[in-house]
Amino acid sequence: MGVSMPAFVNTELAKWTDYIQNDTTGAAGYSGPNAPEGEMNETGALLVMQDYLGWPSSDDRVEAALAYINTHWQENANSTWDGNFGHPYAMWALYKGLELRLGTDAGTSVLSNLRPGNCGNDVDNPDHGCNWFEDYAEYLVSTQSANGSWGGYSYWDAGLATPWYINILAATKIPDGDDDNDVPEPATLSLLAAGLLGALRIRRRRQVV
Repeated sequence: MGVSMPAFVNTELAKWTDYIQNDTTGAAGYSGPNAPEGEMNETGALLVMQDYLGWPSSDDRVEAALAYINTHWQENANSTWDGNFGHPYAMWALYKGLELRLGTDAGTSVLSNLRPGNCGNDVDNPDHGCNWFEDYAEYLVSTQSANGSWGGYSYWDAGLATPWYINILAATKIPDGDDDNDVPEPATLSLLAAGLLGALRIRRRRQVV
């Protein structure tokens, strides 16, 4: 099952994916390799495109993108479009890219520049220790408001941050009583829909800025 794409789609996407990546930093730009807005979120999206195109992890361009993310991993949201932690747009984009490229059970050989604190010293997943995903999960659990929401940042208010963050946490594996320990916590579809609608709103806003 799936959508069949004409060959030219992959050809043109490969050109675009290669073009927007900065040859020096490995980051992706919004409209070109030197575009200043949101290198972390754009590089997360870059990983998704590279994965779709079938570029292997050994490809220099994939390695460069991951190296950029590793270098800037600990950055907090800043300057509207930049940063990682506390930036709903960036965290959602990076989650999607890293989940495809590394998976949630990845070690730290590729992405090792995690926040201090060893993910709160409470990782009990038998498949991995403190890694990029657990770093995200620890941050989200520790910053969630009492009413279950997250405050968001800049354009990405609680109405966007909350559904995106829930869907990141929904990748967490929870035990079901057997030996597999692989039952995914279900995402809330209504909140996902709200996130998608919010993303459309932000896209329109960005086009007029």
